[in-house]
Amino acid sequence: MNNDKNIYGERQNCGENFCGRIVNGFYDISPHHRLYITEKDGYITYIRLTPPKNAENFSNSPLIDRARHEIRAFLDGDLKKFSFPFMISGTPFQLEVYEKLLDIPYGETRSYADIAAELGGKGYSRAVGNANNKNPLIFVVPCHRVICSNGSIGGYAFGTDMKKRLIETERAHKYDRKASDLG
Repeated sequence: MNNDKNIYGERQNCGENFCGRIVNGFYDISPHHRLYITEKDGYITYIRLTPPKNAENFSNSPLIDRARHEIRAFLDGDLKKFSFPFMISGTPFQLEVYEKLLDIPYGETRSYADIAAELGGKGYSRAVGNANNKNPLIFVVPCHRVICSNGSIGGYAFGTDMKKRLIETERAHKYDRKASDLG
């Protein structure tokens, strides 16, 4: 039995040409980092450093182009909130964690223990970290905003240097009107 469920961002009409099919694309965000992006049925469903399972062909779509543009703006500190439609899947517990992550305001952090307590169990900190590790929509579901209770940075798919940079960029642009206007 599959217990996976979904969280949906706002969906927009995906157009006849792209509904019902899966499009896999990629985006080189630096000489050392390639993001793989998947669109399915008019939603972005995957943004990670590793290609999705069974991805053989890589192409493009207007939605993947939009996601690339917004990711660049986010990394540059010019976007606070993504506007493209997304769908995230996971176990019921993972989805609870992802919903809590989506509630963390731009430029702020929470600890793994904070998220665990919000979910009703102090002992869930490690499980929160494991859910973050499986987050299929990095940046969109902001697992980079979760740190250790002692203030240390914790782990991250891109490494701790990137996590620190993301947190610092968000803090620097938290009250930036330009970023507010875009997100």
